[in-house]
Amino acid sequence: MEKNFHKEEMNYGVFTTSDIASILNHSTRTVSRYIKLYGDVRFGKVIFNDTYTWEVDGIRAVNFYAFIELAVFFLLRDKYGLSIREINEARNTVASTLQTPYPLATSPILTGGNKIFYEYLGEILRTDKKNKNQVTIKSIVKPLLDKIEFDDGNIAKRYYPLGKNAEVVIDPSHQFGQPTIKGTNIRTETLWKLYKKGETTEALQAQYELSAKQVGDAIDFYKQAA
Repeated sequence: MEKNFHKEEMNYGVFTTSDIASILNHSTRTVSRYIKLYGDVRFGKVIFNDTYTWEVDGIRAVNFYAFIELAVFFLLRDKYGLSIREINEARNTVASTLQTPYPLATSPILTGGNKIFYEYLGEILRTDKKNKNQVTIKSIVKPLLDKIEFDDGNIAKRYYPLGKNAEVVIDPSHQFGQPTIKGTNIRTETLWKLYKKGETTEALQAQYELSAKQVGDAIDFYKQAA
C-alpha cells in the first residue's frame, strides 16, 4: 500500500468525523478525539511527517483505510475490553511486519480471548510484545470484524455496517464511501429522508427499482443509529 493513500481522498473515500460517528454509532467527540490524538499525532506525524486528515469545508476528514482502522479500534476497545495501549501495541506489530501505514485495514485481525492476532503468509501470528509473531493454532481464533471485505491482497475493500447479509455497504468506489445500496450508486440517506417525509417502502421500491429487502435494510440502518 503506497504511503500517499492518506491524501488521495477522492479515490479512497471521504469520511468526516460526523460520518464516522453515525456509521459506527459513536459520539462525534469520541471519534474526533481519537483521530486527533492517535491518528494525526502518534501515527500520521511519524509515518507521513504529516497528518492522516484533511479539511472538508473546515471539517476534518479521513479516507476509507483510516475509517476501517477506527472501526477495528472501537470494536477491540468496546466489545473485547482491550486497552488503547494493547491495541496500539498490536497495531505497531502488524505495521512493522507488513510495512504499511494502515495495518488494521491491511490484514484480517482476529481474536482469541483477550489477545489480538493477524494473518500473514498463511499463518496466524500473535501481536502482543511478549510473544510477538509467535505462530498460533488457527482453531483457537476467530475473525474480529466480519463486516469487512478484503481483496486478494488482504487490503480492506468494503465495509458492511449491518453485516454482509444486508444490502447496505460502505464502498469508497461509490459516492465517496457514503452508505449505498449494495450493487448500486443509490445513497441510503436518500431513501431514509424520503421515508421520514412519508414515502412508503412500496413507493421507494418502485421509484428506485429496489427490492423490499434493499429498502428495508436502508431504513433499518438509520433506525439502528437513532
